[in-house]
Amino acid sequence: MSLTDKSEAHLLNCTCSDCLSFADVPNKNKIRSWIESALKNTFEFFNKKVSSQTANETLFRGTFDAMLEAVNTEVKTSYNEPLYGLKNKLIKSAWVFSAQKTQVQADELAKLLVDENGKTRSWSKFKKLSKSVVKNYNETWLKTEYNHAVDTARGAVQWQKHYARRDVFPNLKYMPSVSALPREVHRLLYGKIAPVDSAFWNTYYPPSAWGCKCDVEPTDEEPNIDENDLPDLPDMPSMFKNNAGKTGLLFGENNPYEEKLGEKASEAAINKSKDWLAKYDLFERLYESKGYVERHLVLESSLLDDYKALSDAGDNVRLLPAIKTSDMTGELNGKSFTYAVVQTSTESAVVDALQKGTDTGANIVVVNVDAVSDKIIEQAIASYAQKHDMPTVILMKNGVKSITNESK
Repeated sequence: MSLTDKSEAHLLNCTCSDCLSFADVPNKNKIRSWIESALKNTFEFFNKKVSSQTANETLFRGTFDAMLEAVNTEVKTSYNEPLYGLKNKLIKSAWVFSAQKTQVQADELAKLLVDENGKTRSWSKFKKLSKSVVKNYNETWLKTEYNHAVDTARGAVQWQKHYARRDVFPNLKYMPSVSALPREVHRLLYGKIAPVDSAFWNTYYPPSAWGCKCDVEPTDEEPNIDENDLPDLPDMPSMFKNNAGKTGLLFGENNPYEEKLGEKASEAAINKSKDWLAKYDLFERLYESKGYVERHLVLESSLLDDYKALSDAGDNVRLLPAIKTSDMTGELNGKSFTYAVVQTSTESAVVDALQKGTDTGANIVVVNVDAVSDKIIEQAIASYAQKHDMPTVILMKNGVKSITNESK
């Protein structure tokens, strides 16, 4: 599914009742002003006046703000309440989607900076040519994506409620669309009944397309499908084979932007956006004593004893956004740090942990050395210091903090 035909004829200047009923994106006037700034930054980046990060961050904010609003509107919860983990997963999905979309949009704008002869276009010409691009990405498509995110988040909350009450209503029934123009392919799903915990709902839980107005309802009616034999049901696009109440994904796998980028470029786009995401007030305080430990909402890591020990010693620990826990970095008293655990009592294992910190460019490396003898630790640090510029190294052993080397 391409970026231009993803509308399924219900996006680009469509005046059908369904599209006219879409809610406007919140703060759309603010987004327009951001996009104007983003265009100027894109042009100035090409002319080496600003960084690419500056140019793309504003594009990111335009999409992520809308996705975040969709989640916050539909998922009302607080720390340690049942829906809290679901909300954090949805926010993480909103981040990934926004990063992917930002990169695709930036790539398309970059192509407009030079003409067919390879000459740099003027600001006025670039701005004029960019008009249709930014309108598609930040008005037409964003409106549809925002409404899909609202519907998906709402459906995720409903799924959690259906699952919690499955002892009373053990089954779900796929209900007809309330759309004035229902999709014929979805009619095949009307009236289908399956157990709440059936794999059937992994694929066929609405919304099942852009602007889908189908629904499900709990029932004690008997199931009427065979999960192992579904010959007459539609083959859904992979992006819509998604039950957000189970996966925590606002957009399923292989959304149009992800497909356009490919795996490596997609991963690079997400990593590039981590600093932008960290600017949002999306941190939760996990622990507080003489200092504190805060974690970004998209992280699924647990509160480690070493972080508590640092807080008890008066340090402030802030864990920053990351897709994988193994890639997580943070701030310790305002300075960047990485964390590593040495699993075996060998000099090479300690050196590898120190190398990890050096590779990330962190100011501080926090290393858990519970499994390592003091003699090996001393030898490894001495060996490493002979060949490298050492960052500040904080050793955590059995909950006790010691600083072996402090950078100025």
